[in-house]
Amino acid sequence: SWVNALLGWLWPKANAALTQFVHDDLTVRLREALPSPLKNARFSKFTLGQNTPEFGPIEVAQHSETHVEVNLDMSYYGDVDVLLDAGTGGITLGIRHLTFAGRLCIVLSPILQKWPIVGAVKVFCPASPRISMQFTGLASVAHYPQLEQLIQRTVDEWLASRVVLPNRGLIIFAESE
Repeated sequence: SWVNALLGWLWPKANAALTQFVHDDLTVRLREALPSPLKNARFSKFTLGQNTPEFGPIEVAQHSETHVEVNLDMSYYGDVDVLLDAGTGGITLGIRHLTFAGRLCIVLSPILQKWPIVGAVKVFCPASPRISMQFTGLASVAHYPQLEQLIQRTVDEWLASRVVLPNRGLIIFAESE
């Protein structure tokens, strides 16, 4: 579909923006959740890889003259390269595969009769997406299930606090008429 083709072109920039967001935002959350010997953890490597998310089916609903909602399923099977340096003696945790599947809603409201036509865009997931990670390094070699579960729970909670209802992303372009 044209949406998936467009995302393929935009993916390198989106990957860079998401990488920066993870460094700035998720690192803090992980440091708070990890046990005290790992409180200095930081991402020494983070890329979402070359695979792009797939969108579809796409449904568009006009709820009123000033409110349009786009609902789409999103799935991502990533060839990620993530390395979390624990900050203690070269201990690292890696993630080599990441899967993400969920419903994404994009609300365009208000729809205006002047430029920029769309006053604001709200982006959210109506329910928590399913995320799974395949670990490498300490998490897989020593197979610390508690550490895997802690990282999984922290990532799930972080994502929910950003884009799962009642939370949402909001970009305002113009005020209502």
